[in-house]
Amino acid sequence: MTGLATAREVADYLHTTPNQLNRLRYEGTGPQYIKLGRSVRYRWEDVFAWVDANVRTTSAGGAA
Repeated sequence: MTGLATAREVADYLHTTPNQLNRLRYEGTGPQYIKLGRSVRYRWEDVFAWVDANVRTTSAGGAA
């Protein structure tokens, strides 16, 4: 995938809702985004990088 994606497209890819993605954006913990006027768009490479940066191999204090 290349180019810009809507919040709905990214949410579908992440198996979540656009509202959850908006919350992550508001908290500053989601993927980088671009504001085009009143619209929010995501670069797919930023989404993939965000997913890669959030890979965990074990859970804190528990078995994986």
